[in-house]
Amino acid sequence: MCGVLGGRLTGDIDFIEKNLAFLKRRGPDSQGILKLNNGLMFGATRLAMTDPLPRSNQPMCDSQTGDVLVFNGEIFNFKKIRKDLLDLGISFDTESDTEVLLKSLSIHGERIIPFLEGMFAFAFYSSKNNSLILSRDFLGKKPLYYYLNGSNFLFSSQTKLLRKILNTNNIDYDSLYTYLTLGYIIDPSTMYSEIKSVQPGEVLIIDIKNFSIIHQEKFIPSAILNPYDSDFRSDFSSSLLSRVEGHNKFALSLSGGLDSSIIALQCAEMNLPVTAYTLRWADLEKEKYDLDAYAAEKIAKKIGIDINVITMASHEHIPRLLTEYVNAMEEPNANPTGVSMMELYSAIRLDGNRLVLTGDGADEVIGGYPRYRYADMQRYFPEFKSKFLERILNANVCKNRKLQQFAASLIHRQSEQYWLYWHRIADQKYIHSLTPIIGNSGIELGGLELGKYFHDNRVSSLMFRDLRTWLCMESNRKLDRISMWNSMEARSPFQSEVLIGNSYRKMSGNSYRLNQKEIMKEAFVSLERLPTRNAKAGFISPLGNWLRNNTDLINDTIHNLPSFIPINTKELKKLSLAPFNRDFENTKRLWSLIVLNCWFINQ
Repeated sequence: MCGVLGGRLTGDIDFIEKNLAFLKRRGPDSQGILKLNNGLMFGATRLAMTDPLPRSNQPMCDSQTGDVLVFNGEIFNFKKIRKDLLDLGISFDTESDTEVLLKSLSIHGERIIPFLEGMFAFAFYSSKNNSLILSRDFLGKKPLYYYLNGSNFLFSSQTKLLRKILNTNNIDYDSLYTYLTLGYIIDPSTMYSEIKSVQPGEVLIIDIKNFSIIHQEKFIPSAILNPYDSDFRSDFSSSLLSRVEGHNKFALSLSGGLDSSIIALQCAEMNLPVTAYTLRWADLEKEKYDLDAYAAEKIAKKIGIDINVITMASHEHIPRLLTEYVNAMEEPNANPTGVSMMELYSAIRLDGNRLVLTGDGADEVIGGYPRYRYADMQRYFPEFKSKFLERILNANVCKNRKLQQFAASLIHRQSEQYWLYWHRIADQKYIHSLTPIIGNSGIELGGLELGKYFHDNRVSSLMFRDLRTWLCMESNRKLDRISMWNSMEARSPFQSEVLIGNSYRKMSGNSYRLNQKEIMKEAFVSLERLPTRNAKAGFISPLGNWLRNNTDLINDTIHNLPSFIPINTKELKKLSLAPFNRDFENTKRLWSLIVLNCWFINQ
């Protein structure tokens, strides 16, 4: 709901004035700048959602302490925290969550952060300690990047803005390896070697005297570890209401699947002012891509809510949408769904919406992906911590998919290769054949820290890493960038900390045998009467059709990409045939290179 920019840059005291306008999409309602006597500067743009009056504009400074906050996001339990502060005799000048966060950090410091429920990325300056706290929410719903070299320090919501200010173009090749493997980037790395990301669920404390990190730690929200005892239905209803409170209209991205359908059903039962939006395709070879739209229309009609069916732009507009998508993401992301979302969210914005609800996170929280069922079937298989077996799997020596899956099932659940098997779009052997500049870079994954608090087995290890890697760094990142490109806030009721904690606790109690969204189905038996699609789809994109009708995208990549990175053009030309040979795996790999080429051109 906001964009932030700040820090101190030697020889340039006007860098915020010159660059804050670049954050206007993230905050079109107001822009503000604050300069401190120590040379530290803060800038913020605001999309006003809570207490939209000018009194809550940012940067926000506490007149009594001199503390300063720039904050992007929403604290959904801010009223409870505000009451606790009022009981301590603290007074307030606004009704905003920004002031509650500012006062809380002034009094409690970083200790309050695990007790925040919501989505946030903020920079807080403590006048008393002459230090700066940077932090992001546990699920990475809001971005925060920084540059730190001892004499200069910058932070921002956007990497592209930091790159512009620093005038840097040094590619981080470990991130490039990660992108070619997964199709997206993993924090704390970015595509630029000098720019880092605050990680989801991380707290950094910066010493302002010499611009060094004096404290760095990870946190898990208290509401996940110690949720109050409740049931899924009440958790979900509370989460939904907290995310739409104060809004007289909002949109719902309705795909026709279980996740968005349950949001639609609850909105209808609570008589909330929702309008659903779904996506239909133009110029398609197969009807299967419109099955989601058909299901969404039937669901909306059955439960009595309005729905707008958006027709996706025809294939000749895909190059334009791809460029917009890459500019919105500011980094390469190979998920073609993002291109489709650009069209959908643009239509939602044009109807005057500032808030959109989505079903993102349900699969990671209540076990929806088919791979969890497969992992449960392997529960009696032996597990080996074998580097040899991991190297064989990573090198993709075995071409038989069933033998590959069997080999993966023997790798220890805590091995990164076990998770990568289910997620990678390219193996190490392929990457080495494509470009000689990539070494044997590893990919460091998080998520297993949750296993200390909930039962740990094959299913949970996948779920925890999906939550902390895929959801944080692909799904939520894409959702934030595309919605904020359209100056809208996107929220998901499934990503409530209380709901996550209670769901994991319940699934942990039966060793995660209760996956495939059984918790939700038990809580909402009325789902059975809706014509939902059980197959995992969610606005799937006709990638092969796009490329067969946009050969210029392929030819431009063959021509231009070798000018940005050393690449095996013979291998690239082989990949270019994949869409015409109906080779889906290599079509995905080709698309990842097309996106990468587009990013290089537009960075």
